[in-house]
Order: sequence, then C-alpha cells, then structure tokens
Amino acid sequence: MNSNKSYTTWTAFKRLTPFLKPYRFWFSIRVGGSIAFIAVNLFVAYFMQNLIDAALMGQYRDLVKFVYMMLAVIIAGVIINYITAYSSGRFTAHVMRDLRRCVLQHIEKLPVSYKEAHNSGDMVSRLSNDTPAVQGFFEIVFPELIYQPLLFIAAFIYMLLINWKLLLVSIILVPGAMLLVSVVSKPVEKYTRQLQEFLGKVNSAAQDVIGGIHILKAFNIGEVLYNKYKIEVDNSVSKSLDIEKRNSLLAPVGIMLRIIPFVLCIIYGGYLSIKGEMTAGSLMAFIQLLNYVVGPISGISGLIIDMRRNMGAAGRLFEILDQPAERTSGCSSYEINHDAVPVEFTNVSFAYDGQTRVLDKLNLRLLGGETTALVGTSGSGKSTVLKLLCGFYAPDEGNIKIYGHDLSRWELSAVREKFSLVSQDTYLFPVAIAENIAYGRPGATREEAVAAAKAANAHDFIMGLPDGYDTLAGERGVRLSGGQKQRIAIARAVLKDAPILLLDEPTSALDTESESLVQEAFSHFVGRHTILVIAHRLSTIKTADKVLVLDKGCIAEEGTHEQLIKKNGLYRQLYLKQFAKQEYLQCGNLGEEA
Repeated sequence: MNSNKSYTTWTAFKRLTPFLKPYRFWFSIRVGGSIAFIAVNLFVAYFMQNLIDAALMGQYRDLVKFVYMMLAVIIAGVIINYITAYSSGRFTAHVMRDLRRCVLQHIEKLPVSYKEAHNSGDMVSRLSNDTPAVQGFFEIVFPELIYQPLLFIAAFIYMLLINWKLLLVSIILVPGAMLLVSVVSKPVEKYTRQLQEFLGKVNSAAQDVIGGIHILKAFNIGEVLYNKYKIEVDNSVSKSLDIEKRNSLLAPVGIMLRIIPFVLCIIYGGYLSIKGEMTAGSLMAFIQLLNYVVGPISGISGLIIDMRRNMGAAGRLFEILDQPAERTSGCSSYEINHDAVPVEFTNVSFAYDGQTRVLDKLNLRLLGGETTALVGTSGSGKSTVLKLLCGFYAPDEGNIKIYGHDLSRWELSAVREKFSLVSQDTYLFPVAIAENIAYGRPGATREEAVAAAKAANAHDFIMGLPDGYDTLAGERGVRLSGGQKQRIAIARAVLKDAPILLLDEPTSALDTESESLVQEAFSHFVGRHTILVIAHRLSTIKTADKVLVLDKGCIAEEGTHEQLIKKNGLYRQLYLKQFAKQEYLQCGNLGEEA
C-alpha cells in the first residue's frame, strides 16, 4: 500500500498536531508541568550550592534553612511529576482514541476496489503495529522533546552565570557529537518504514496460515506457507538489525557525551577552585547542572531515532487517510416509480486494469418482479455485473440506471438500500446469530429477526442450537454449516426487504439437501422482488423467468431455460458440461432435439 505522498518526520508530525487541538488544555498542563519541573531542578542545584558553602563555612542556620528549602522543592517536584504524568496520559489516551477511530472510519469509507487491490493483513498491521508506535511518541518522546531542550537552555544559562570558562571547556565536544548523531540516525526513518511494511507482510502471511488452516492441512502445504512466513520474518529481522546497527553506532557517542564532559569539568573546575575563581558549592552545583546539559545532548540521539521511528509509523497511517474515500455525492431521496425498469445497463464497458475489458458494451434489463439468471463461463464478467450494480466500481463507459435514475447520480448508500446481497461466500460476524440477522436492518427487534429467520427456513435449526438465537456464530460463521450460513444470510436479506435481490452463486457450494432448503427460502422473494441470480445449478436456472448468457463481456444469448436448451448455443454447451447424464436425460431426450 503506497501513497503518492512521501511522509518525512516533519510532515507526519504536522499531520498529527490537529489531533492534539481538542485536548490542548491537558497538553498545556503537561508543558507547564515540564517548565515547573525544570525550575525544580534549578532550585535543587541552587540550594545545593548554598548548602555546601554554608556547611564548609560553618554557617549552621543557613545550612538548616537550605536543607528545609531543598526538601520543600523535592516534595513540589514529586507533585509536579504526578500532574505532568497524569496530564500526558490523559491527552495521549484521547488522541490515540481519535486517531484509531479516524483510521478505521476511513478504512470503512474506502471503495471496495481499493480494498480488493490491497492486502488486508497490511491494513491490520497498520492498526495493530503502527498505532502503538504513535502512542509511544505521545507518551514518551513528545514530552521529552519539550522537556529536554528547555532543561538544556535553562541549565546552560545558569552554568554560564556560574563560570563561562568552565562551561566552554566542558561542552567543547558537544557540537561535533550532535552533528554525528544527526548523520548516523538519518536513515532510521527509512528503515523503520521498511520494517513496518515487512511486519505487515508477516501479519498477512500469518493470517493466511490461520484463515486457511483447513486447506493448509488438506493439501499438506504447511511447509510452503511456513516458508513464506519465514521469509517475511527474516526480512523484518534484517531491517530491525539495520536499525540496531545505527543504534550501536550511536552508543559510543552517548558514552562519550556522558563521561568526557564530566572529566573535563572536574579537572578544570578543580583547577579554578584552587585558584579561588569558584567555591566548592559552585563546582558541585555546576556538576549537577552539567547533568541537565549532557543528559539532553546524549539522550537526543535516542529521541531522534525514536521520533523518526514513530513518525515513520504515523506516515503509514496517514497513507491510509490520504486514500480517496468512496464518493458520498448524489441524491438520496429519489421518488421511486415502481413501474420503471428496476435495473438497466446500457453499453456498459469496464476493465479492472484499464485495458482488458471484462464487460464490453453490455446491455441488459431486469424487469420488476422477475427472476433473471446470469450464466457464463468463468471470467465472463458475471460477478463484475454485481460489483458495478452495487457501486463497488464505476463503469468506464455507458451507464447504469436504477429505477430510471443514473447510478452515478445516486448517493451510494441510498442506492444500496435498494439491494439485498446474498453471496456464495457468506460473511457472518463473530456475534450472536440474532445480531447477524439484525444487521440486515439496524434497529430491528428480536421478534422481527425471528420472523425473518422463519421466512428464510432457518428458525428450526437455530432453535436446535445450544443458545438458540444467542448462539455465537464464530469467526466467519465457522460454527455453522454452509447451508445454515446461507439461510442466515437470506434471513438478513428478508429483514432488509430491499426491492432488488442479488444472488451471487448462493448454492453452488452446498449439498443437495442444503440447496433444497435454501431454494425453499428463496421462494419468499419470488414474484415480490426483482431478482438477479448468478447461477450454476439447474434448479435455479429452471425457475428463472429469463436466462442471460454472458460471453466475452456481453450478452450472447437470452431466453428461458427451455428456449435456450433447444438451441445449439453456448448455454446448451454450458448446461451439458455442468450437469450429470441422468439430469441431462430427464430434460427430455436432448440428443434427438439436436
């Protein structure tokens, strides 16, 4: 999943700032607390200076006074630290909640075409792996990016007032070290982005193993899928090592920054104390303050690496947010004339890749209350018709009308209210069966869901389950048989009660008994709804009012089952290939008719 926009650390950070604005009060508390805590550190150094000098000069009263003052400052520091930690956690929790909601809501708004072209494992990885990285930025890195520079500046000024010569000697190596840190850490952002992409592939490979466990075992391809998983894990490890190499290069720099300034300070500071240019208390305060200068400088390398890693993860989230959402324009309140043709394709052409046409100037009409079967060879464009009809894709040429109104002028959510879709691969959510049915019409009562289940021939088997309608369907309905899942899907469609029913090979994977039950459930719709069924089986085709034979993206033949079977055309060839000899003979001595 690549975006045309490349996110740098700065651009990713700018995209994050609007998420902070609603919580600027708690953010201000966090910043104010950081400033107050800096003052605490400076006062500790100041009181330490005076306390040591008072002790060496035998000034007992001043010594006691400064001890009490230092204790008071330390207690104030504890309170301030609690407030800043709480405020940081508070605004971080809310920001991450909003960011997660924003990303997930946008994923829901993305067109189906985008989701079909991209790996779902990668999108899941961005939500599961990248959002914690951004959270780490707000909880740890971002507060430190505010606190450490301010602490550095304040301590630097105080040290300058104590003795500017000692300050100059102590930090003489710092500028070169900072330049080295910047150069060495620069590739980390790129490496982090690549690492997150590999982790997305790792998640995808793991998802294949878990989701396809039955096929994996049935075909003994566990080793094949494991090797794919192993390759992606190895790639992610390799990229992690690239990042750690950079960290390792910076480790000596950090050690140098933490040790050498103190060595120089003690040596030269001792010399200045002997000469009488500094008191012992001033030297101890200077050493204490040197921690606040060296600490931020030596720690900045880690902060820079963490920030680039975090912003790399944020950039991957914004790549999703940058994808154009499905259109929301169009009319949502057309006055429907039910005497109009429910569905009409006029010279519709479409190609997934923009070149190879799947549909080529297709013309078809679905009449009100009729059942139309759409048949054809694999790849002839049958499922594409449904995708165009549902607005998952837009035709390259021609137009599609729903009740006389061009589909491009409909608001997509409104036009989808006119359809109920039952597909071969029925998706059930891992919630109660009653809830799965109720998704057909959100807000429906339990009684309405039960009535829909009865109409779909599903009530009896549901009542036979351990918890009846409260039985959990399991992930993708794994606890139910194919026929049971289909009847729940039909119940969902019954509850929605849309005027147009779209059936995408709904019985092709079912056994004879399950197919019979499902077909009986479909009888609820016949004559009352306009039905388009992509069909393979004789039972469905026989009862259709009209059969359309799709070939090379356009209608090759049209008629009833009986009419088409008498022709020596494509439908007859498909029919003979699909059905057993006994079924063929039952249709009436077709050999003689030929």
